[in-house]
Amino acid sequence: MLASSEELASRRAEVEQAPALRALCDRLWRLVQPLMDRSIFIPPEKARLSVDGGRCPVDGCRLSFDPLSPHKHRCPRCGASYNEEHHYRHWIWPYQLWLSERAIHLALLGQLRGDRTAMERARMVLEGYALQYRDYPNRDNVLGPTRLFFSTYLESIWLIQVTIAASIVGRGGPRGFDEMVAESAALICSFDEGFSNRQVWHDTALIAAGQWLADSALIERGLEGKHGLEALLSAGVGADGMWFEGENYHLFALRGFLLAAELLRGFGVDLYDASRLRNRLLAMYEAPLATVLPDLTLAARGDAPFGVSIRQPRFAELWEIGWLRTRSDRLASVLADLYEAEIPALDDPGFVEIAEQEQNRPATTLDRSLLGWKALLWMDPDPPVARSTDWHAGNCLLPQAGVAVLRPSSTRYASVECGDRVAGHGHPDALHLTLFWDRPLFNDPGTGSYVSRQLHWYRSTLAHNAPGVAGIGQRSHAAWCRAFDHVADRGWVQAVGEGILGPGTRVTRSVITGARYVVDMLEVQADDDVVVDLPIHAHGGLDHAGVEERFISIESTATHGHEHGYDALTDVRELVLPASDHFKLGDADGFRIHFVRRTGEQLLKALGPGPSDAQFAEGALEPFVIRRCAGGGTWVQCYAFDEAIAGVRATAPGTVLVEWRDGRFESMAVEDDGCRITDREGQDVVLRGTREPPASGPQPGSSTPPVRVPCRRLSELPPVREWDRYLPTDTVATLTTAHYRKSERDFGSMGDFWARVAIFSVGDRICYAADVIKQQLHFRRPSDPDPRLDNEAPDIHSDGMQCYLGLGCWEGYVVVPDADGESVHVRGVAGTGADPSRVAGSWAPTPVGYRMLVSIATGQTLTPGSTFSAKLVINEMYPDRERRAGQLVWGGRGGGFVYLRGDREHPATAIQVVMS
Repeated sequence: MLASSEELASRRAEVEQAPALRALCDRLWRLVQPLMDRSIFIPPEKARLSVDGGRCPVDGCRLSFDPLSPHKHRCPRCGASYNEEHHYRHWIWPYQLWLSERAIHLALLGQLRGDRTAMERARMVLEGYALQYRDYPNRDNVLGPTRLFFSTYLESIWLIQVTIAASIVGRGGPRGFDEMVAESAALICSFDEGFSNRQVWHDTALIAAGQWLADSALIERGLEGKHGLEALLSAGVGADGMWFEGENYHLFALRGFLLAAELLRGFGVDLYDASRLRNRLLAMYEAPLATVLPDLTLAARGDAPFGVSIRQPRFAELWEIGWLRTRSDRLASVLADLYEAEIPALDDPGFVEIAEQEQNRPATTLDRSLLGWKALLWMDPDPPVARSTDWHAGNCLLPQAGVAVLRPSSTRYASVECGDRVAGHGHPDALHLTLFWDRPLFNDPGTGSYVSRQLHWYRSTLAHNAPGVAGIGQRSHAAWCRAFDHVADRGWVQAVGEGILGPGTRVTRSVITGARYVVDMLEVQADDDVVVDLPIHAHGGLDHAGVEERFISIESTATHGHEHGYDALTDVRELVLPASDHFKLGDADGFRIHFVRRTGEQLLKALGPGPSDAQFAEGALEPFVIRRCAGGGTWVQCYAFDEAIAGVRATAPGTVLVEWRDGRFESMAVEDDGCRITDREGQDVVLRGTREPPASGPQPGSSTPPVRVPCRRLSELPPVREWDRYLPTDTVATLTTAHYRKSERDFGSMGDFWARVAIFSVGDRICYAADVIKQQLHFRRPSDPDPRLDNEAPDIHSDGMQCYLGLGCWEGYVVVPDADGESVHVRGVAGTGADPSRVAGSWAPTPVGYRMLVSIATGQTLTPGSTFSAKLVINEMYPDRERRAGQLVWGGRGGGFVYLRGDREHPATAIQVVMS
């Protein structure tokens, strides 16, 4: 699959002759010794994702992964050890990836060193998996069907690794191995994730399985299918080389493309030589270098972890293979720089390293001998040599990735988010400003653990240096770069956010860099009733000593979605501003922000979570400030980096004066065709680079009109057992296959599950009724312990209903029958306008399931012809499961998967209910 016997023999000779390869081989051989004389442990249990598993209960730090210690898990921060079941079930996740990768190590080292024992140890791993695979249950998954894990993409990585190991071992697979590969490949085929970074790994797994099984159909699907690798490269990678989900997912996808390209070489397909794809794959290796910060950490945009340094072996290995296949001078230069840098060396983590598992190691001295199995198999024996090309990116605009970067020097960096090509992993942070000026000043906080409640903070506008509606955040992600230009150390970027504060609103952010300051102007166009917040997260906070302050309370006004961030704030205070039209805040190291005050502006100070650490522990609380003002106007800030700047003033719309300590001024005038700067000497610099707005495409969902449903008015609330007798048959809908979201198994495979449903009104109440046909019922009691499986409330993993109503605002309720009576338990969905006190309900068992009736008091009686939006979800749960099996959904597009749905149903997918 990856190398013929002749190629392995040739590589053996190269390893013996090249010092770097020989050192790498010797190091990897030392690292596998603990597997040479002990039994191979393959966990009999399935991995589980939970809030607490693998995390220290004291400080939230991720517990150290020790592949030889399944039942004792140590916190690297406080040193405590834990042996609870949920830590073990979490440990299984990285261990299965680690062990399947070690099968590759053993097989490859056995071939290159001529060691039969290592080969047999690899075969033992594969035999163990073949024997146990079918014993793992394909249920209780988080993201796609899988047996060993909880998400399909993890099984894809595992399948790639065990098939590669088997191909290196040779002589056919162990008994049952082919059947295991075929079944795992079929399971992966059943979960097409469209244009997703995870789909890259699904496709690569199908190609690996197809090559092992000699099944050309699997290979063709992985390469040429609707969402095969060619489609993903063509549609998922922009002309700027960036994967559409942002830098973090870019790198994860690229590692999948790398393996796929190597697998396909054995099939006679070279992705690097395919004319329509070559530039895309080459550009992917170089694209992350365009936006890397001066300290060589990756900007934590979107769902990326914070503070990831590229001075790690996993990046060096990635670029080694990229350089081998592309011979890019830029990649050679970055590798030479990484290897030559003199920074403190850390302990070698190679024994516990997992090549395809995202890990954030501290920066360390790099050496080619510290790389992994890919480098051992393919790395050029001769080291890369820096060419005349400087790999460091200068000023750059990546319009499709949606980021503009200004670099006045090698240690200075300002970027603005100015695009919306970020798919489901982007944050509502249009016009966010990142600033690094000899040190980090304003950062994107990235994202911590997906199962931490702080995830909702990181995914809020409030967590970013970006404008949003007070209490809500941004209402749209639509932004574009209107201007980008630079001359010497002067540069400017102007980005426009259309509708980000609501329909008809517009925010224009102009950032102008100089040698010793940055001017930041935000022009807000909005009605007076729109209150706008501009958070400013300065690293380490800003000193406001001597400024009077008073405690206030600010709350969210969001009516759908709970990722607004305001519920995470503590210690909120208002700073009483001076009477003058400008003021400043600063820090102990000389950084100052000079503000031009707006009429009616409030300045708030609050504590919010800071970025998570390298172990994904929840971020410590950090102070930041919020500029708040209603309606349209212009905010001006000047960021100064020493005491040379005395202040800043706005003298006219779009014109700013920066005052120096010597009494002279520099002016900046933002005009329609550019930015004119007049320096202290009276010299003019004109920056232009204006751009046309992008062509507007159809809005998501605009081609699918909502389903219209009649709503009858009844004079009284019917009995729950007989509600359908009170309604005409044309007002009752049947939910079956077309309305089913599945978990792992198809509709009806676990027994009958369908429903008859209706929406009607009684007085001021909107009523939801259901007759659910389901033999085995499982109702969660509120007193049941919270399994803390993820970021969702546990009552979604129960038979019951989720009722949503859009009448003035979007409100949602999860309603679960009381297992001990005929009442119901009601929970309002966080982030909606829910008021559980207005909800009443009852339920009754039937010979074939249960009936349920829920009513919501609206305070208004609707007239014939009036409309409102609604949605109804019926959950499917069984006693032997941890997570729900599926859902019947009335509203939105039917079908699909239940994964990651939670209780956050969006009003855009509602049905339209018409009063009759």
